[in-house]
Amino acid sequence: MTERYDRKLHQDNNRAVMAAYGFSPNMTKILFLCHGNICRSPMAEFVMKYLAAQAGCSGDYQIDSAAVSTEEIGNLSRCTGGLYCFFEIKTE
Repeated sequence: MTERYDRKLHQDNNRAVMAAYGFSPNMTKILFLCHGNICRSPMAEFVMKYLAAQAGCSGDYQIDSAAVSTEEIGNLSRCTGGLYCFFEIKTE
């Protein structure tokens, strides 16, 4: 027997997970993508976070960056390192 897909149950589960992680369903989500997530997309992410904070509306946005490839995992470009210093971001 196959289970019937319950759209409302699925939506309620998604909302519960989002709330558990502190995300509001009304938040605007912005995701910047680039090849390896070592330069362009992290820069765009942190510039956007900075601009949202300056405008006093950072709580209205979930801003993140990601790669479309695993090719550059572990690499950090010099420009991104400088950006981390400028925004005082600590890397693990």
